[in-house]
Formats: sequence, C-alpha cells, structure tokens
Amino acid sequence: MRRDVTGVLDMAMARIQGTIAIGLAVTTIGLSFYALAASRRAAIADATWLRQRLSEKRALVRALQADLAVVAETTERVSQMAAIARDQNVAVRRYAQVEEPRDVRYTPARLAALDDATVRRSEDGARALAQLGFLEEQLADTTDSLALMTVLSKGAQREDTMTPVAKVERKPERKTVRPAVADVSAPGGWPVAGTISSGFGWRESPWGDGTRRHTGLDIRATYGAPVRVSAPGVVVFAGRDSGGYGTVVVVDHGRDLKTLYGHLSGVYVRPGQRIERGTVVGAVGNSGRATGVHLHYEVRVGNVPVDPMLYVRRSDDPSKVASR
Repeated sequence: MRRDVTGVLDMAMARIQGTIAIGLAVTTIGLSFYALAASRRAAIADATWLRQRLSEKRALVRALQADLAVVAETTERVSQMAAIARDQNVAVRRYAQVEEPRDVRYTPARLAALDDATVRRSEDGARALAQLGFLEEQLADTTDSLALMTVLSKGAQREDTMTPVAKVERKPERKTVRPAVADVSAPGGWPVAGTISSGFGWRESPWGDGTRRHTGLDIRATYGAPVRVSAPGVVVFAGRDSGGYGTVVVVDHGRDLKTLYGHLSGVYVRPGQRIERGTVVGAVGNSGRATGVHLHYEVRVGNVPVDPMLYVRRSDDPSKVASR
C-alpha cells in the first residue's frame, strides 16, 4: 500500500515538474518574441529616420548640383571673356610692335583630362574647376603682359592725349634725326657674345603663322651666358612676361630710349636699380615664345623698336660684349 502511495506521489511530482518546465519554456519563448518585436519596432523607427535624413541629403545634393551647374556656366562665360581679352591682348601687342604671346598651353578640356581626380568629381564640378584653371592662367598672362606694356609705353606721350590749349602760330621746326650712337649713355656694344640668328625687320614666322615683323635681334649664345646691359640706365622691369619675351629685363636710358633683353633663364637685377654699362642683368635662356636658346635684344625709341645694329656697330665683333 505504502509503495503505491509513493509511486503516485512520484508521478505527481514528475507531472508538476514537467508542467513547471513547460511553463518556463513558454515564458522564455514569449519573452524572446516580445524582445524581437521590440527590436523590430526600433529597427523600423531607425529605418524611417534614416530614410528621412537620406531624403533631406538628396534634396541638398540636388540643390548643390544645381548651384554647381550655375557656377560652371558662369565660369565658362568668364573663360570666354578671358579668351576674348587674350585675343585683344595679342592685337594690342601686335599694334605696339611687341612680341606676341605664345599659344594657349592648356584648354579647359585638357585641364580636365589632366586632372587625376576628375573621375571622382561630377561632370559639372570637373568642368567648373577646369574653367577656373584656364581662367587663372589667362588672367595671369594678361596681367603680366599689361605690366610690361605699361613699362614700355611710359614716356611716350602722344600729342592727342595732351590737355588742349589755345592754338598759337608756330614756325615749322626742323626734324632732328637721332644719331646711331649719340653719346656714352646710348646703347653700344653687344649684350652677349654670340652669333645673330635672326635680324631686325620682316621675316617668316618660325611658328608658321605668316610674315611677322621681328622687333629686335636674336643672338644665339650658350645657355646661361651672362647678358650685359649696353648702356647705363635704370631697370624698369625685371620679371616674367607671359607673352613672347618670357623672362625679360627692360632698362630705361633716358630720353625715351629703352633696351629690352628677352628669353632669359635668370634675372640678376631688380626694378628701380640704377646700373652702369656692362652690368650683368641676366642669363641667356629660352623662356617665353622661343624656338631655341638665344637672347632677344631690342632697342626702343619712344616705344618704337629700331634696328639695334644702328647701336651695336660701335663694336662690330659679336665676341666683344658691352663693357663699362
């Protein structure tokens, strides 16, 4: 009898333990489902927030793209204006009998092609940056050219720009002709030892663009050879000309007479410096619009280029340079 009761109690305990285990399992599963549902709701909320932010960013990107397109169009128009200014600069230099600037080295399309980062930029962005690069080069070239043109034109006052005064009857004056070598303050001797590769006057352009007037002497010499000033004076320009001269020095000798030394590889004087005949002002090079190593030497009277041979014949031997 006792054994039967014990067996019944054991079975009852086993049933109770099974029920408890099942209850715990159900509770655990329910809690897991609840946690999953909460996580799902949180994930949905985060996704909704991210979609909203993404939509805002897309709208911002579209606005930036629209602004960038406007910037690209504006820079393109300004670049076209810069190209027009360059053409006008060429015309002015031609009118003033100054060597013309070299051809454009980089176009906007080439600048964009040379930019390694273009592949990571938008089309409008790459176009705007290329146009800005082109614009920067053109403005720098025009500024350099205007600086040189200003220096060369100083002292050449035109009659039609003077203040009008009452007309007075005057006797006609006899025109005076400047001698080839007026005195020791006039250019004389060769600025560098070498040989003449191109003389003054009309010639076939070495760039294949027809007949052009050559405004000076091209003296072939060794690269880096010292270039000496042919007369005492004051340095009025020493630096870069984006046009044909490249690195150039201009010396004012007074009485509207200037000498110019172009295509230099180095400059050894500064603007405002007073120098004597024979002072080394630079070194022979091939900067600017040059087909080879040489010195371009000009003599200008009243901003009009004249044949330097009128002055260097003081010393016909090209191996004898100007000395003090």
